[in-house]
Amino acid sequence: MKIVSNSRKRIIGVDLVKVFACFSVILLHTSMPFFYSNQTFKIGNFSIISEILYYAGTAAVPLFFMANGFFLINRSKMSYRYIYTKIGLILVPVFGWNAILYLTKFLLGKNQENYLIIVGKSFLQRGFFFQFWFLGALIIMLLLVPIFNSIIKRSIKLFSVIMLLCLLISWGFDLYNHFSGQMPIQKSVIQTFRLWTWNSYYMAGGLIGFYYRRDGFSKIKKWIGYVLGITSVLMLIYSILNLRLVKTPFAEYNYDNILIFFWINFIFLCCVFIPRFSTTQAKIIESISKYSFGIYIVHVIVLKIFEKLLGTSGIFINLVTIIGVFIGSWIITYVMAKIPYLNKLVVF
Repeated sequence: MKIVSNSRKRIIGVDLVKVFACFSVILLHTSMPFFYSNQTFKIGNFSIISEILYYAGTAAVPLFFMANGFFLINRSKMSYRYIYTKIGLILVPVFGWNAILYLTKFLLGKNQENYLIIVGKSFLQRGFFFQFWFLGALIIMLLLVPIFNSIIKRSIKLFSVIMLLCLLISWGFDLYNHFSGQMPIQKSVIQTFRLWTWNSYYMAGGLIGFYYRRDGFSKIKKWIGYVLGITSVLMLIYSILNLRLVKTPFAEYNYDNILIFFWINFIFLCCVFIPRFSTTQAKIIESISKYSFGIYIVHVIVLKIFEKLLGTSGIFINLVTIIGVFIGSWIITYVMAKIPYLNKLVVF
């Protein structure tokens, strides 16, 4: 069943994907310091739980790309003028938040880099707003959308072949990492530019959107939940064992793994095909989804406050930090979204 909000004709299932992705980002960034920091693994009775919480958030960034591709690749009318408008909306918060950071450091009398260098570094996963690397990668994907949109309209087979080629590159890198005994090959490429990975997930979202509109999943809907349950267990087992084998904890290196790819796709499918929501549930999901962009930006600031106040030791503090950062970021984003001009920093 296709679940669409009556007021805005939103597909609530995709809104749920964004909520899941948003919460997963917070799982990633809050949980890692509880079992790994300063290139050292922490030893503790409950560190394994923090590891599970961390890897449960692996799907975060890929799901954001898939949700974007789901709609834009299948948009009926697509042009670069539309894409440039979208990019402009992304750049406003990037320049705005970095301006706030620059001015704050200036007023505190701290050493300053050139403002434009600070902005540029944030796109390259460096500096205070390191999470803006995702926005840099998203801009690159948006520039490719008109091409993807044109291809999928002309030939779904060609579109699928291109996606498969990207996947083969991803899976090839992953196999190389496992058999070479070396550090992951992806480490030599900043996340912003790992286009083989982002193309795979972005196009997968577009492919799901294509068949969703044609009810192409009718035969497998009843199995999606079961497959998701199985792949979720396998994903956690793989991630924790892989952590101990390669001694590299970062979930970003698992995006190219075939198991992780299918697990993330089944999360997306399960969210989209959940039977129905109550009116209250739909409103909550829409609200969080609407502010997911702002939560993604603000959570880093809120997290630093929690780490300063509570530290990063113990599973109880880990859980409190996860919940506190999520709720705190949601509230801050909600308030900022109601204020003229400031809303441009959190809603896009």
